[in-house]
Amino acid sequence: MNTKSDTIMFLCPNGHRLNAPQRLQGQPGKCPHCNVRFRVPNVTPESADNTHAIASSASSTGASALRNSSEIRSAGDLPDLSDLGLRDDAETSDVLHSSIGSKQPGAPIVAGHSRMFVEFTHLWKTHAPEVSFEIHLPEGEVFVPHHYSPEKSSPELGYFVRKGESDKYQIHLIPWKAVCRLVVNGLADLPFDA
Repeated sequence: MNTKSDTIMFLCPNGHRLNAPQRLQGQPGKCPHCNVRFRVPNVTPESADNTHAIASSASSTGASALRNSSEIRSAGDLPDLSDLGLRDDAETSDVLHSSIGSKQPGAPIVAGHSRMFVEFTHLWKTHAPEVSFEIHLPEGEVFVPHHYSPEKSSPELGYFVRKGESDKYQIHLIPWKAVCRLVVNGLADLPFDA
């Protein structure tokens, strides 16, 4: 999280860099790039001093009511970023070509996230057509991909595709660190020796 005077810089759950006024801490919002719902992160005194870390806020898709100023809004009534005074950082909005977060060159990848990438890729490459995958994300969201690209994925981001309501394809880039649990359904055989 980066604070410049009254501005908080953070990433949406899909990695788009966004800026918001500090007065909107903890408030719900929606990314103008991918329409993913999130909450503006709260700045603590410790994180306000750290101007080099950018936090990824968790997706806020639950139906619980959230406090916004003096009124309560449900997750279904979330305003667009422009309504909240949020703005995106145009120089870093291209997730495929920009780095996610600000990290030192050559920073090691956390073993747990790298392991999820390796295991998911192995299971995807060896699964039968009748097998389905459920990717459990924060706040109870379950993502069911139709396609996965091991070539475009990395130890930091999974590159997924699924069809939307209008039969058009949607590309989803999901940080592996956001995956709480992976469920593979319909396996006839175990993918390892038991």
